[in-house]
Amino acid sequence: MPGVARLLDRSPEHDPEPWRLREEPEGTTLQDWLEARAPAPIDAVSAMGASLADTLHTLHQRGVVVRDLHPRVVVMAEHGPVLTDIGLARVDLLSTRTAASLVLEGSPYASPEQLRKTFVDQRSDLYGLGVILWSALTG
Repeated sequence: MPGVARLLDRSPEHDPEPWRLREEPEGTTLQDWLEARAPAPIDAVSAMGASLADTLHTLHQRGVVVRDLHPRVVVMAEHGPVLTDIGLARVDLLSTRTAASLVLEGSPYASPEQLRKTFVDQRSDLYGLGVILWSALTG
């Protein structure tokens, strides 16, 4: 799937501690890109944001939620941003316990519902994308 790092391996279906191994695309992390370029020109931020939004839309249509969208899980590859971590569960399988256990306390990219440890869905990813875009435009 364009915009998502290729899946190399995964845990067996009923593993009590699921995991996924994805390739690490060539490029710099969005975190490093922001540190070097922010505040970035609006055309560069628009292109990056549109590409990430398209990837999120495709994932969300499949019921997948990234849940922890932040610049460290995005690589700025030659052909555009690539998500390297898209979480382990579908939104219809998430519980408040699962969602709460996966959030980094105090992350500036975490949505209010993540910080309150309540149900997390696609809107949390959109919140994270908005913070990423704001950070890119304002530094």
